[in-house]
Order: sequence, then structure tokens, then C-alpha cells
Amino acid sequence: EEQLAAVLGELPSDLQARYANANPDWYIPLGRISTETGQAYYDVLNSMPGIELRPAWTRSYRQDLIAPHAVGVVGPIRQEEINLWRAEGYEGDEMVGWMGLERWGEPYLAGERGARLEIVTAQGQQIAVLAEKPPRESSSLYATFDRQFQRQVQDILGKRLGAIVVLEAHSGRVLALATYPSFDPNPFATGIDEQQWSDLQNDPRRPLVNRSTQGIYPPGSVFKVVTTAAGLEGGALTRDSEFLCQGTWTGLGPELPKPCWLSSGHGWIPLDRALTTSCDIAFYQVGLLLDGVDPEMLPDYARGFGFGAPTGIQGEEGTGQVPDPAWKRRAKGEGWAPGDAVNLSIGQSELLVTPLQVASMMAAVGNGGTLYRPSMVEMIASDPANPAWTFEPVALMQLPVSAEHLAVIQDSLHKVTSASHGTAYEAFEGFN
Repeated sequence: EEQLAAVLGELPSDLQARYANANPDWYIPLGRISTETGQAYYDVLNSMPGIELRPAWTRSYRQDLIAPHAVGVVGPIRQEEINLWRAEGYEGDEMVGWMGLERWGEPYLAGERGARLEIVTAQGQQIAVLAEKPPRESSSLYATFDRQFQRQVQDILGKRLGAIVVLEAHSGRVLALATYPSFDPNPFATGIDEQQWSDLQNDPRRPLVNRSTQGIYPPGSVFKVVTTAAGLEGGALTRDSEFLCQGTWTGLGPELPKPCWLSSGHGWIPLDRALTTSCDIAFYQVGLLLDGVDPEMLPDYARGFGFGAPTGIQGEEGTGQVPDPAWKRRAKGEGWAPGDAVNLSIGQSELLVTPLQVASMMAAVGNGGTLYRPSMVEMIASDPANPAWTFEPVALMQLPVSAEHLAVIQDSLHKVTSASHGTAYEAFEGFN
């Protein structure tokens, strides 16, 4: 027993627990080992009475590592979760989804065992069937990703810490999700060893975290889209409302000067151009104006653009955080101040969002105002010709902005890349 436990890397007591109540003629899976380990210990294992080596199927992930965070991994059922899985009909020795679509799709990928409860005589003759449940065939998950495009997006991100999200704007389909650092899912499928698991868990770069859906960050200037919408809708501003930017702003008092990214200032600048050039000081003034009307207004608009709530995508995701007066009292024991709204207006303050939430918000701005639920799953089917489920766009809500004001935002964002004063003009110069 100790020899077997050593080969499997487990405690003898854990092995004993697996066959404690078994009949002598039952087959009880005790563990999985790699082909190499099986060959190395073949003579030892073969000499143990009652021990049998059988080949087993396992997951195999492509070596080119296409979207490993989205696909996820399988692994053995953890000891601390075994009762939960057994309550779902598992025996405890199965490989199950640990994260990503493997985890989300476990009910479909695993299928269901069938069972029959019958009364038999001492000789084994069936008298009656009390209950019967047919087995359910497992299904395959078909993802929305295009493999070649996903590969290109991963190559663009390269070895830079971060994430890229690409959505189909008019449906919510996920076309690519890239995150770095990455990891190899194959050791999980074959039984990851303690050292590999420990290295992944203790890596300060957190390679197992899907930064595109789970990473939460201050959005920065992309949030100025929300501030513009709130200013146009709730602040009675127009695209021509002008603000003075002299490089430094003292609207919160001379002791609290706040800079613009352009230290020389933008001069007098209308709201639509302020969005195109990303003028900080114009948006400080919009934030202060909105706070004066109603301190809840800008946080409410943030939620109206999808922030502070899960998107509903399959798999793990972060919720993020939208600060407002109630949150600040709860979290910090302090009252909301005008400076909080001013910082929030340029996507700073305590605002936290996921890259997926930002991409969803920008897709909604681009498609005319519909915020869709993102989906990584195109189809669930055991037979592709007769799928159990196929993707249909799900509209979560409409952005809280009129068509007229949304057109102003769209035009300003278009000029970010197409007008000489746009912040990304140089990067896109020469594009059609």
C-alpha cells in the first residue's frame, strides 16, 4: 500500500478510504499516472495482488495554446469538494472542469450516468424495476472564436502583461480573448504535480487569472464616453458647450490643483472636441457640474453603461466597482465629496472595471446603444446537425442616451482616429 501510495503521490489512508466498503470483485479506480510513470513502475505495480493497470482517456490540449484561459482546464476532483460532486452523481475519481469553459460546461461535457433500481431474488433474477433513469449523452461545446484570428490577437499582445477583448458589436459574440501571462493546460489533464501547481499559484503575475474577464482596473479616459453621455443627457450640455483648459485646473480650490495631460492646455474647447482630444480639465468641469445637479448622476450613468455588474459571459468574471455616496459611507466611513465626482469623470477615483465590460460598453456605443450579453459559446450539441442550444444575441439593456446624443459621441470617437487632433490619429494614419 505504501509503495502504491508513493507511485500515486498520495497518502495510504486516502487510498484505503476509496475501497474501504467495496466488494472484492469490484473495480475501484485508485488514481491516474502518466504513461512514462506506468512504464517505470510496471514491474512493481504488476506484482501487487489486486492491482490492475488500464489505459484511460484524458484531455489533450493543443500545444499552440489557443485561448487557454477561456477554454479552461480539467483536473481530478479536489478532496475538499468531493461531497459536492458526489451529490451531483459523480463517484469521485473523475476528471472535472476546474476553470473556463471546461468548468462552466461540465454539465454538458460530462453527460449523465443512467441508473436502475430493481428488486432481485437471491439467485439474481429480476422481480421488479422500481425506478429507472436513462443515461444522457455528453455534448460538445463549440466556441465563438476563430482559431486563426485568436492566434493573431495573442501574437499582438505578445509577452506584455495585459488583455485584449474583441467582440462582434451587433451580437455580443466573443471573437477573441487574449491574456498574458499564460499557462499550459496539459499538465492539469494528466495530473498536475504539487510543484507545478504551487509555482502557478505563487507566481506574482497570476498566470491563471483571465485578465480579460477577471482583471479589474481603473478604466481611465475611456470612461469619458460615460461622462459625455451624462453631461448631454442630465447636465443640459450640448456638443458646443465650451470649457477653458489652461493646463492646470483649480476648481476644487487653489490647494488642490489638477493637471491636464496636455500641460500647455487646450484653450477654449467644446465638449465634442474634448472627448476627441481627451481633455482632462474639460471633464473635471463636467464632473463637478453633474455632482452639483445630483451626486448620484454620474455613478448611475456608469451602471447604465454596464459597469459594476457581471456581463453574464460563460466562465469566471469580475464584477468591478462603481463608487457612489452610499459605497463611500459603507467602505470608508466618509461622505461623498465633489472631488470624488471629479476623479470619477476621467475614469479614476475608486472605479474598477474589467476589459470585457469596457469592450461591451464600446460595442454598445458603436452599434447604436444596445448592450449585449457576451458569449463564448456558439453551440452545444452531441450531434452538430441537431444542436441542443445555439447562440442567439441577448440584449441586456439600452444605453441611457438618446440617439441624437449617441451620434455626438460616435462622431467624437470616430475623430479620435480620423481627425488630426484625435489622440490615436498618428497610430491610424494611412488606414482606410
